[in-house]
Amino acid sequence: MNRNLLDENGLKTGMWDDTYKDGSLAASGEYKAGKRIGEWTDWLKNGNLKSRGSYDDNGDFTGYWEWYRENGLPLQKGSFEAGKQHGHWERFFDNGQLWDIGEWDMGIRVGEWKTYDREGNLTKTRNHKSRR
Repeated sequence: MNRNLLDENGLKTGMWDDTYKDGSLAASGEYKAGKRIGEWTDWLKNGNLKSRGSYDDNGDFTGYWEWYRENGLPLQKGSFEAGKQHGHWERFFDNGQLWDIGEWDMGIRVGEWKTYDREGNLTKTRNHKSRR
């Protein structure tokens, strides 16, 4: 299968391997009319995984996503619906310790959110009401 093609309008189409200026792999996935669609994987310049997840046909985040730091530890993970944060989310300190955890409802924090310090001690609990 051919990769890195342009359509008649000069937009990226089909499977692509995006690269950094030095030629190392930066991202791999599919484009349609210049927009990312389907499953994508991005890498940092050091070769470590940067992010992994999917885009819908409009080029918006969809489904489960995860991001990582240069040191390989998680940065954040959670789900999207129609390009908005939706469902369970977790974010992490640079030492890998959980920073906060909670739920989103179409881009709005809802329910109980817990925040921790760098050592893993619970520092705050906050309840967010749904705005729907």
